[in-house]
Amino acid sequence: MAVDRRKKALAQLESENGIKRNDGTYIELRCIVTNYPHKEEYRNEICTKSEVEKHVDQGGGFNIRLLNYPCNDSTLIKWSEIDTVQFYVKYYRGDPRPQISLSERRQEFLYCDELTDKLKVVQDDVIQTLELALAFEKRKTKILTKQLHQAVKSVEDSKIEQEQYEQSDTIQDVGLAIEEELADNRLQNFAYETNVLYEDAWHEHYKDFQPNTRLLSELVADRIFDSIKEQFPLHFLVLKSLIFPKYTHQPAHRVKQGYKDKKKALVNHFCALVRVRNPSYLVHWAMVGTLAMWGKGMQLKLYRNPVLKAFSVGLVTTFEYLDKIYEDTCEVRVAHMQRQPYGYHGSDNYQQWHPLSIQRDNTAGIFHNGMVFNLIKAHEYNKPKGTIYLDPAGKKWEVLSSEMPDYWTCVVTLKICAGQEVVTEQDESTLEYERSTMMVKMPQIGWDIESLPNVTPHPSITYLDQEIPSSIRMNVPSNISDCHLLLKQGYNNNGSSNENNVPLSPRKYVSLIRVQRRLQEIFRYCKRSKNLTSEPINGIRDASARDDLDSMFASLNRILNRTPSIRDNVLSFQKDCLREWNQAYDAVDEFIWLPICPREEMATDQALLAMVHIFEELGMIVKKDNGEYTLGVSTPHRMIFQYGDHKEVC
Repeated sequence: MAVDRRKKALAQLESENGIKRNDGTYIELRCIVTNYPHKEEYRNEICTKSEVEKHVDQGGGFNIRLLNYPCNDSTLIKWSEIDTVQFYVKYYRGDPRPQISLSERRQEFLYCDELTDKLKVVQDDVIQTLELALAFEKRKTKILTKQLHQAVKSVEDSKIEQEQYEQSDTIQDVGLAIEEELADNRLQNFAYETNVLYEDAWHEHYKDFQPNTRLLSELVADRIFDSIKEQFPLHFLVLKSLIFPKYTHQPAHRVKQGYKDKKKALVNHFCALVRVRNPSYLVHWAMVGTLAMWGKGMQLKLYRNPVLKAFSVGLVTTFEYLDKIYEDTCEVRVAHMQRQPYGYHGSDNYQQWHPLSIQRDNTAGIFHNGMVFNLIKAHEYNKPKGTIYLDPAGKKWEVLSSEMPDYWTCVVTLKICAGQEVVTEQDESTLEYERSTMMVKMPQIGWDIESLPNVTPHPSITYLDQEIPSSIRMNVPSNISDCHLLLKQGYNNNGSSNENNVPLSPRKYVSLIRVQRRLQEIFRYCKRSKNLTSEPINGIRDASARDDLDSMFASLNRILNRTPSIRDNVLSFQKDCLREWNQAYDAVDEFIWLPICPREEMATDQALLAMVHIFEELGMIVKKDNGEYTLGVSTPHRMIFQYGDHKEVC
């Protein structure tokens, strides 16, 4: 029944509103547009492609109202359905007519006769007249575009010819300018100055205590970079264009570490090219790359290949230069070590197989046994007011004030104690004083601390169940509890020592660390408390017991979330204590690495000789011409704390 009604309605629509067009029957209905969202955006092309696609996907369109079929509601025409609907200008009905087209011609004036003939046919139909005009505009645009392309190509061809002519002259001029940059021994002078910088850095590295940092500082490396830029601008621009991408020239990228690494790469590649020109240049610079690759375990045949050869020098040559530098700096190095009243010495056995590739005669490899050792510079600390010093002459001095310009130096202002005679004298460190008050830079050989205020003197060492004394700065208020100490509440001691503070025993501190680690486990347990119901906790499999445990940890978790400082203070307790009680906690150690001792500690007959060799290198003993040994001048005033395994210490 519904199918019959549909066919009847369709037949009625075709009879009243149907038209024949393009070999088909269409239904044409008169209508007006009632709602057109985003009309102005579409007309002015404000909407982006993604916004238009979004409107189509969301069922957007416009509303129309039919004039021949009045209705209170309008009809929505969706953009996705627009292909099934055609619109015409008001009062003009479509009728069967052929598609307007024009033939293809080379010039515009050739269309005059064809346009006149076709216009006589379609002049009564506005739509077909517009289609004819549109067809002509398309042909006209195509002709003009083709003419424009031909004109542009002609201009570009002439421009390329001119550029090639000018480029040949420019290349010749640039070549002359590049050669002129290398005139007047400019490259030789640059290589000499740069090599001197590295040679001085090697000497400085061997003659004094140094941290584990780069051989050259950032300022010196930047100075070499600027020197290349000023003396060889054309060579610099070539390397810069190859190493630095365009985005690195922006100011935001110049402060990043990657930009600094590229600057070092430019300097290294320029120096390598200089060594390709003359291998005798920049030997001390090339030693850095040789030792770096050798330290990483690369074989000789790898870093002496043609690609890397310019960045390095022969391993035998490198060690010959280093031996010479070590001998030249021996006297200064020993003097620096002898001026240190305190030091830390670590040693261990050395075992290394050296294959054929680094032997001189290439006859056999060797297994090198020996000992490696060093000396670490001791950190200083601010001396409390009232500290009593003994000078080299045995007189007592009291500390009035103290300040630390760095982690290894403490400048104290001293006042001679009452009853001490003031005389003018000069000690071995060329310290001359004739006043009752003076400033001394510690540490100094011969100056010893006799006593510290409110600090119990350390007992003599017995090594038999002896309590380790606390540090002079490990002081806490006497009335503070362990809980408040862990949470750092009500404690702002700054390591001061007074009648309200008591020293914290190292055993007590270790027990607090144990409590801190247990609390850390509880905090981690609270974070994963959501999984408590599915996993047995510490052997608790009873459901009710787990529920009670969940409730307890849930309450603790709420407290921690409400007061996050509890968690933060506990987690940082150990680090904060070390930073509070040790002024040099953030300091970078400075040390001197000495050559490998050729003695083997594992051999009984060589162990004593190994220690003699180490003490001689540290300046503790001095070898006479007759082969006997004597104590160094400052040895009675020096203390060396030795670290190592059982064999070294014993």
